[in-house]
Amino acid sequence: MGVRVMTYNLRGERVPGGTLGARHVAQFEALARWSPHFLCVQEGRFFRQVYKRMLYQAEEILGMRGVLAPSAHDDCDLVTFIRPDVVRITEERHRGHPFWHGMNVLRCVVGGGLKLDVINYHGAPDSASLRAAEGECMKLLMKREREEKEDEGGGGKDDRPLRVLVGDFNAIPVNHPVAGQERGKQDRRPALEMGRQGWVDAGEVAGDRTPTVGHFRAGQLAYRCDRVLSTFPPEWLARYWVVRDMDHVSDHRAAGADYAIPGAEDGLPE
Repeated sequence: MGVRVMTYNLRGERVPGGTLGARHVAQFEALARWSPHFLCVQEGRFFRQVYKRMLYQAEEILGMRGVLAPSAHDDCDLVTFIRPDVVRITEERHRGHPFWHGMNVLRCVVGGGLKLDVINYHGAPDSASLRAAEGECMKLLMKREREEKEDEGGGGKDDRPLRVLVGDFNAIPVNHPVAGQERGKQDRRPALEMGRQGWVDAGEVAGDRTPTVGHFRAGQLAYRCDRVLSTFPPEWLARYWVVRDMDHVSDHRAAGADYAIPGAEDGLPE
């Protein structure tokens, strides 16, 4: 089965009347052309205000269903969009503290029966120590979920869903070159911790270092801030890409990955 996952930081903004502004409309129209099964967006600012009008407008443009997880700070809500014709949600788990913005976990069934957890994450923006703690907390949460499954009478290898973890990590990946002391967002600790947990970075597997932030202004740190990770074997990655033609509508670039899951029936979108 082909599974297409994308992530994008909208650079959210308040729009009078609680409706999508022209920039957000352009963003969602461009993203709709990729036909992802899962689209995880960050900085869905004000999407839950004014009766969630902005959220429902985005759903209509994308032809997808959106699940919103409130952020603990700055109204930077997380929204995970799914294709309802292919994806069925069986559980929602929104994680707050100690995550600065939060973490949105959807347990899904894709196509004819593929169990998949999709995790939308937005790392702490200005604290390397908090991001390192968030990375460690992910390990504890995954362990807790395994224990809960075992308590329910499951927990066998075949019962454990595969996972993808995508979002704005606000820190460099493992393969980013750093000169001198690692500090601020030039801090590999979160990425190293996630690697130890078994997360596989699609951009790293593809050997693609295209920056997703900091690329538009001289003197800024340009790096792969927005990433797609999974628990899949590296050979399941069919394609990885960074969208470069939307630089006029956000300070971030969208990133995406196609995975070819053996033994399933559906193909990837064109």
